[in-house]
Amino acid sequence: YGLHCDLEFGRFGSLSGGQATGFRAPTFNDLYYPGFSNPDLEPEISRIWSLDYVVEVADSRITVSGQRALFNNQILYNSATFLSENIGRSVINAASIDWTQQWTDTLSTQLIQEWTEATNLTNDQTLPRRPVRATKLNTAKQWNKVTTTASVLYRDEAVEYDFLGQANTIAAYTLINLGADYQLSSDLTLAAHVRNLTDRDYESVVGYPAQGRYVEVSGRYSF
Repeated sequence: YGLHCDLEFGRFGSLSGGQATGFRAPTFNDLYYPGFSNPDLEPEISRIWSLDYVVEVADSRITVSGQRALFNNQILYNSATFLSENIGRSVINAASIDWTQQWTDTLSTQLIQEWTEATNLTNDQTLPRRPVRATKLNTAKQWNKVTTTASVLYRDEAVEYDFLGQANTIAAYTLINLGADYQLSSDLTLAAHVRNLTDRDYESVVGYPAQGRYVEVSGRYSF
């Protein structure tokens, strides 16, 4: 259940806030996958508070958001033991600024800056694989039936723990992705995307290198 309220300030924007509780049960694999399961897992319970301020000026939209989440028995994968485990109590504080700008009828950009503080309250350690800072820049340009996109993602350093509980650093990285969609007809769209354009070597989990540069080609048909 939850509570939500909104306040409108006319040309000065709007403010909304809310409070909610959440429940997440362990998955079947968490509980029963052979060799990598933990049948003693308990459900995760959370309480979340959120606050959002939105203002529109000319052709831009700015959203400032904040969130605080408290967890009991948070379910977290431990890469040292290869098992999901319960954390007694943990907290995640997050904030973000989203600036969306429509420069022309065919050109738009979106800049997102995020900050995250995630702490295991049982031992005061930073929760693994959660960078403090992340930045995203998305651009879209339309050329008649073709829409081109470019995105840049930066993720700050994060931490991972080994089986002795020692912290290991997950290095910061930047990814560049490009794409193009062609509206062949009102029902059919063809798309091509290049992921990790610079072929960056990076990890989001220690010991599991992410995929290098690759190309995706797809089509979408609407009935």
